[in-house]
Amino acid sequence: MSFQVAKEALDELLRAGNPYGWVDIEFTGGEPLLNFGLIRRVFLYVKSSYKEHGKKITFRDKELNRLRKEAAEFPEKSRLEIQKAVAEAVKAAEAGHAQELVALKKDAETEKRLSGLKIRTLEETAARQFMQIEGLGQRLEEAKKQVQDIAIKAIEGASGAKALSHVSQLAMEQAKIRPSQG
Repeated sequence: MSFQVAKEALDELLRAGNPYGWVDIEFTGGEPLLNFGLIRRVFLYVKSSYKEHGKKITFRDKELNRLRKEAAEFPEKSRLEIQKAVAEAVKAAEAGHAQELVALKKDAETEKRLSGLKIRTLEETAARQFMQIEGLGQRLEEAKKQVQDIAIKAIEGASGAKALSHVSQLAMEQAKIRPSQG
């Protein structure tokens, strides 16, 4: 509100008058109470112009005093509220971090147990495969020995068959020769 608007309203109030002979001016919350310079100018204007007309003036500044008191208390009150809010936020953050830490520790412990199980499983698999490799190695040695035995027998059998064939051939030749000698 501007001073001109306030002046026009006050002049109209003065013209209209009050049958009781007094004028009651009251400032209530909102924009007027934020503009203390305007309130002062209105106060001085009313004081000078209304007294000229013989009117009794009463200012109700109860709301203004309450607001002044609130304004004076505001920094301390807001500081305390900020401290309280910060303390609550810190406490909530610490609780959240504590829960997160517990969860991370549980995750790490679970991961550790799973890793231990994986290692044990891999060790068991490696041991089983090592035993299988040893078994296969023994079977390979046995198979090689059997192949060698078979090869030796085949060679011996082939040379015996060749010798037998040679003996048979000699015997046949001798048999041919004998009947003719006979």
